[in-house]
Amino acid sequence: MSSKAQSFSALSELTGLRGGNLLFHIQKLQDHDLIIQRHERGDYMITNKGFNLLMLLAEFQKQL
Repeated sequence: MSSKAQSFSALSELTGLRGGNLLFHIQKLQDHDLIIQRHERGDYMITNKGFNLLMLLAEFQKQL
């Protein structure tokens, strides 16, 4: 897992998504074990599975 946790507010700023729209996408990522939430109202962290997928997508993007 990445040691860099991000708050909901930080993720909102990074993605440009707000409120329920961001929450929808966060839930999908959590459902697939790509991110976890450290506490009930805590920060979000990428899992090893999520990190590996991100690296795979970055490699794929380089090839386009």
